[in-house]
Amino acid sequence: MINRKIALSSMSIFASLALMGGATFAFFSDSATSTGNSFAAGSFDLKIGTSAPAASDSIGAVFASANMIPGATPETATIFLRNTGTVAGNKAYLKIENVGGIDNNANQPTPMTRQVDITVSLDGTPVLIPDTNGNARQDLEDLQLSGNGLQIGTITDTGVDHTLVVTAGLNSGAGNEYQGDSVTADLRATLTQD
Repeated sequence: MINRKIALSSMSIFASLALMGGATFAFFSDSATSTGNSFAAGSFDLKIGTSAPAASDSIGAVFASANMIPGATPETATIFLRNTGTVAGNKAYLKIENVGGIDNNANQPTPMTRQVDITVSLDGTPVLIPDTNGNARQDLEDLQLSGNGLQIGTITDTGVDHTLVVTAGLNSGAGNEYQGDSVTADLRATLTQD
């Protein structure tokens, strides 16, 4: 019984020594800090203008055609587009919207938007406008699209003006029933990241 008490006491002493010995050991540590980290979104801002540099969110009419004649030389408008933000863009789109006008003759066979032929180029590259109304021409009605509109090219840089040239003329087949009629519309350019 004494041996047993001595053995338990010895074990108790060794356990206490092990705990004390473990408590006296230390490990080195050190840390370093990166301070003031900032996470901010970049900006994406398409500007438009009739001269470079493009600097407005909106401009007035670039066409003011009052006396169009069927088949005459089309009028040309030059518009500048620029991403003034810090984030690169990608796809550029164009469409017409807010279409209105004057219809002096209810017997018109087609809307006036089908009688105004149009061409578009971005930075000198012609844009193929799909014939959405099936009349075998590119006209204003073909640009009355949903969503962002027709992709006209890419604008991937920032702070650089891109030249959008739009021509519009009255179709040579527009008959007398279109005399005095007009169409008004907004040209909307859109730039996306995708």
